[in-house]
Amino acid sequence: VGKSGNSSTPIIIGSYGSGPKPKISGFTTLNNWVSAGSGIFKTTISTPNAPLIVVTINNNLQRMGRFPNADASNGGWLNNEDVNNNTLSITDKDLGPTNWTGAEAVMRKQRWIIDRCKVIAQNGNSFSYTNPTGTIGAASAAKKGWGYFFQNDIRTLDQFGEWFFNTATNELSIFFGNNNPAAYKIKTAISDTLINLGGAKGREAKSFITIEKINFEGAGKVAIFGLGGSNIIIKNCSFNNNFNAIDLFYTSNSTTSDNIISNCLNNGIVQVAMSYANSTIQNNTIKNIGLFAGMGGSGDANYAALRQNGNKGNINHNKIDSVGYNGIEYNGSGTNVSYNIITNFCMTKDDGGGIYTQGGLKENDRTVSYNIVVGGIGAPLGSENKLPSTVGIYTDDNSNNVNINHNTIGNIADAGLFCNGTNSVILDNNIIYNVPVAIKLTRSTTNQLLRNNSITNNQCYPTKTNIVYWNGRLQEPEVLDIKTDMHAIGKFDNNFYRSDIPAPFRWFYHKHAIDSPGNYVEPPSTYFSFWQNFIQDEANSHVFKPGAVPVFKFNVTGNPMVIKFAGQTKMLPDGTSLTNNYTLPAYSGVLLF
Repeated sequence: VGKSGNSSTPIIIGSYGSGPKPKISGFTTLNNWVSAGSGIFKTTISTPNAPLIVVTINNNLQRMGRFPNADASNGGWLNNEDVNNNTLSITDKDLGPTNWTGAEAVMRKQRWIIDRCKVIAQNGNSFSYTNPTGTIGAASAAKKGWGYFFQNDIRTLDQFGEWFFNTATNELSIFFGNNNPAAYKIKTAISDTLINLGGAKGREAKSFITIEKINFEGAGKVAIFGLGGSNIIIKNCSFNNNFNAIDLFYTSNSTTSDNIISNCLNNGIVQVAMSYANSTIQNNTIKNIGLFAGMGGSGDANYAALRQNGNKGNINHNKIDSVGYNGIEYNGSGTNVSYNIITNFCMTKDDGGGIYTQGGLKENDRTVSYNIVVGGIGAPLGSENKLPSTVGIYTDDNSNNVNINHNTIGNIADAGLFCNGTNSVILDNNIIYNVPVAIKLTRSTTNQLLRNNSITNNQCYPTKTNIVYWNGRLQEPEVLDIKTDMHAIGKFDNNFYRSDIPAPFRWFYHKHAIDSPGNYVEPPSTYFSFWQNFIQDEANSHVFKPGAVPVFKFNVTGNPMVIKFAGQTKMLPDGTSLTNNYTLPAYSGVLLF
């Protein structure tokens, strides 16, 4: 885009008249396939202008070839036996005879980080590698016993659609087996950005730009990019088969609304405004984001459907489904995250959530309300254990001043609500169903104590534990006993809990951050009456009738929904009796007994 508009006459890039939306495409169609033997066919691509990462067959994204395959045992992850983070090397007796020098080793370095590392040498059962550009610090260190696999090597091609691009010859090779490539429409992205709003590489940042009613496909980096500027509106567009759909950095007063975004290898919408204000992301449908391990970005902040960072952000009425990592990430004072529907998340990486925030010691006036968060899958393979680490709504690492209320959370692999080192966080009127732990409260070793929080009016129906608490360094910076510490967490009252589960209430702690004999203490789990006495709170809280199994319903529409049970009587948790039907308000859930 060559120039900015202004408040009275914005520049509009869009369609007019009737008919299908116009399309801006970075794809080229590939022909002239030549057999290379063993079911592999190749063709030459003339001067690609983007890192070749987006390849489609009949409009379906294809995975780069990998070894082991994703459908192999352990999800296709090999587990290393030893690492050396000084020499950047991995040791594994199961490497086998293949020398993978020149390939990529895709390495699981944290639950939330998958890095693409270049193999630079291999000697027997060890290989050395380089880390991706920009990945630094402890989070980029390899971990002993964690997973890796190889990709970006022609020797990995053995399943239909798997591909490898040789940058030296500009040849794309794809495995077709006994199939004829001429029977398929094969495309690859050769453009990195489809609309550039400036702000980088010497281009002036543009403002007052509206982009509407256009289809975008085939961006090797991002379909729409902007850095700086203000008053950018992107609405009623479709994005399909891109690496990223929308990246807006350091913009203010920008709106992304009513778009359909599908099949991104990395992120869907990113509006990172930092100290800038008034970013709105609403009424978007986002689906199939970051589902191929090793084909999104390295480091943190990737494989997400929607990321917003900036004051006075509004994230509302979005529908998000099938995401590799977080559904919604938010930060900034005055941010509101409401009336969103998030299903099936943390499918490629985990230690994340349907709705996630991190940090924010000085941020305030943040609200997360009336969201439906269902289906936290979890992705434990390739990590340190086989248990998923996935949360419905996750408030992480010293996040303060968040009001989390009237959300419906269900079918999550780990926890419904998770607060890690939070102050002044309100958990109120949330429904949590079919999760191992309803509410998880922790103070990890680097975080502040949990203080001045409020946990009230929640309905907790977990499979194992209502509330679990852990303090990673109870006696630092001051010496505390566990009872004094837990009394100061905040207010607990008017909640509903289960009593007929293995460990209704649990707490445990480490005395100090540095481990030593006797440092770890875990008392036996307790039941509700002991919990009330210990916490000296919960006077108006209740337990569900033992053995009672509720029906879990939720309404993902903007209108009331009638639940019919003709001739039957149902009961709400508070004892209200219902006959024949119940009207469920918009964006809400219910437990019917």
